[in-house]
Amino acid sequence: MNYTGAQVTHSSSRYSAINAEWDVVFRKMVAGDDAAFESLFASFNPKLQRYILKQLGAGPHVDDLLQEVWTRVIQLRERSREGGQEATYQVQAFLFRIARNLVIDFLRTRKDHSSLQDVDEALHPRFEAGELSDPESLVGRAMDLLSFDFREILVLNLHLGYRLDEIAVMLEKSPDAMWARASRARAKLRRLVIELAEKEGVSLRAYLPSETDQV
Repeated sequence: MNYTGAQVTHSSSRYSAINAEWDVVFRKMVAGDDAAFESLFASFNPKLQRYILKQLGAGPHVDDLLQEVWTRVIQLRERSREGGQEATYQVQAFLFRIARNLVIDFLRTRKDHSSLQDVDEALHPRFEAGELSDPESLVGRAMDLLSFDFREILVLNLHLGYRLDEIAVMLEKSPDAMWARASRARAKLRRLVIELAEKEGVSLRAYLPSETDQV
């Protein structure tokens, strides 16, 4: 399935309308409205936290990076107020780009890698199974084995509920490119889960995502 022009236009218009509302809130925050900041924080902090957690695994670094996201937002507010700027932001994309860059920097720093490909192949978060059933545990462990880009798009799409056209805006890619990446990521996830299940004798038919989930 590829996105048609009409689908992209409709989805982009809906996304733009939602983002325009948040842009108003963001500009109020920049102007010093603490209630606007609290509204942004309450709406986006849980999703940003889940994004970082799913990309890096549990640990003190999650709160550290989350705090750094909001520190940078506050710093932007101060710079904007001092400079008298009247900027327009795609707020949702803006916040997730900050978190994404911090996650990538954290991975590179921790393993002293020089490229994102190195990070993809050599460093993955450890899945914490907790009380999950065996199939759920396998899916979580398989997610940990995905490359950064594959894991990211599944986290944003399947775990956080963002549509692929919305993710395209966040990552500054085309909707078709995001659909192709999501399709390859799901296929890779299925292969990894099947391999783990075969090794451990676990049935997981009902847990595998389909090719058409959350497009």
